[in-house]
Amino acid sequence: MNAPSTPEFWTDLLNKLIFLPYFWAALSFLFFICVLVFLIKKRKRHIQLLTDSSGHVSVCTCALADLVRKSCNELNPSSTPKVYIRQSNNRINVKIRVKFYVNQNIGELSTQMKSIVTKVLKEKLNIENIGTIDVIVTGFVTPPSGPKLRTTPPPKEIQSQELL
Repeated sequence: MNAPSTPEFWTDLLNKLIFLPYFWAALSFLFFICVLVFLIKKRKRHIQLLTDSSGHVSVCTCALADLVRKSCNELNPSSTPKVYIRQSNNRINVKIRVKFYVNQNIGELSTQMKSIVTKVLKEKLNIENIGTIDVIVTGFVTPPSGPKLRTTPPPKEIQSQELL
């Protein structure tokens, strides 16, 4: 048999490996794993906000998600919302997964949640390229017995009378 350092040894070994039944499956599996690792590493974890003469200003997506989560808690959902931030086509897309109480109006709360998120991103972070804001209701919970929850905002006439 040829010595392991000779080219004939490696050629013979490769010719034997090609005809093994599991060689191509193992090779394609390794290729798939390499592509998967590359895509995970390539995923952006920072969103660039500003660029000036001294450098870039970026925010981490987990910090941005935390800011959105805290601002959504003002609407009194039944659980802490789970927020996912993605950047695609130079736009920031937000997905909020939340549970609501049974007696809450989903349409109004989702609209309010979207407007609060838009306001926070534009005013606090000066982000103008906001993409979609998706609110996904993952469940409904019966309200606890105690103080009554606000299901919808009070009418504008009542709000203006309270200010007087």
